[in-house]
Amino acid sequence: MSGALPQAVVVFGASGFIGRNVVEALRGQVEVMIGVNASGRPVAGCNQTFGADKLAGLPALPSHSAIVDVAAFCYFASSFGQQQAEILAANQRISETVYRLARNRGIAEVRTASSCAVYPASWDALDDARPLDLNDWPHPGEAAYVWSKRWGEISAEIRGDLDAERDFAFSGDVARAFVESLRLRGVNAAINCAVGRTTTERRLAEAAMAAAGRPRPIKLISPPTAANGGVKARRATANHLREVVPALPPLRGLDEGLRATLDWYRDALRR
Repeated sequence: MSGALPQAVVVFGASGFIGRNVVEALRGQVEVMIGVNASGRPVAGCNQTFGADKLAGLPALPSHSAIVDVAAFCYFASSFGQQQAEILAANQRISETVYRLARNRGIAEVRTASSCAVYPASWDALDDARPLDLNDWPHPGEAAYVWSKRWGEISAEIRGDLDAERDFAFSGDVARAFVESLRLRGVNAAINCAVGRTTTERRLAEAAMAAAGRPRPIKLISPPTAANGGVKARRATANHLREVVPALPPLRGLDEGLRATLDWYRDALRR
């Protein structure tokens, strides 16, 4: 069942890249926009912004309200292995905060971003129409991170491999998917927000340089001997996304998405 957008939307992770795009995509369409971030610093487009530890001060919300959760612990790729416990604890806290607010304020509609890493390491294709078997272990090098994301669904890191494959979606299109999903009511589903085709890390780097008009030689830094090599390929389809959100326009390809991303950065740096 679909309908109008909510009267109020609370965006967790509003200062992040996806969060800012979600806020911008909802600007002028939602009566009350509330941002939540770690610092509580104002976010452009939000009526109010709260620190994650200050949610007791959140004002009364309209009966038709929703939460968009795109928050996550910010880690450094170079220390990913050493930060596993910290990642697990921080992401678990975020999930608990989101669902506690939903419970306390009677908010039934929640949209939360997870990770492709939650899928078992044995799966060749990330099929969101197939029930996730929590007894099927994730990639061992990502276990704590994965369980922090799996826990969020219950309540990828790559080093030195330019031929690893991922499905890269443009952040503005991901934000639009969140917006369109807010028109749905009572839909309980896990959906891959994917273009439906993979790109190698090498191709990503080359496309980024081409979009910037600044080609450079690619230099590899070998990972430590005991480092996690990561998962070689993570492939997904967009079939379920099209079934659940049929009105969503096609997601942009890599080159177009990178051009739009670089335009955004250039505009932001001029301000």
